[in-house]
Amino acid sequence: MDEHGALLPVGETGEIVFRSPQTLSSYLDNPEATAEEFRHGWLHSGDAGQLYADGLVWFEDRLKDVIKSNGENVSSLEVEKAILAAKSSIAEVAVVSFAQAHGVE
Repeated sequence: MDEHGALLPVGETGEIVFRSPQTLSSYLDNPEATAEEFRHGWLHSGDAGQLYADGLVWFEDRLKDVIKSNGENVSSLEVEKAILAAKSSIAEVAVVSFAQAHGVE
């Protein structure tokens, strides 16, 4: 699903959402959390991924780990992979958005 609530076509990355009779329907005594997590009639997972034509759902990243830069969504995981691939002397790397680390929207 995109950020406006539209279900995306096969192969496009968006938020993984789901619903079923077995999925919880609300948070106990927390209508604000219920409204946030159940937008557009779907439970929002907070995960970014895409659906393949054969029905496979591919997880790509956590949405809260996505960094917005100049109108682009940049996956922190992809930045980490690029840094590791570019410099063999680096053993580990973590990418965190400055705004997220400092509580800025």
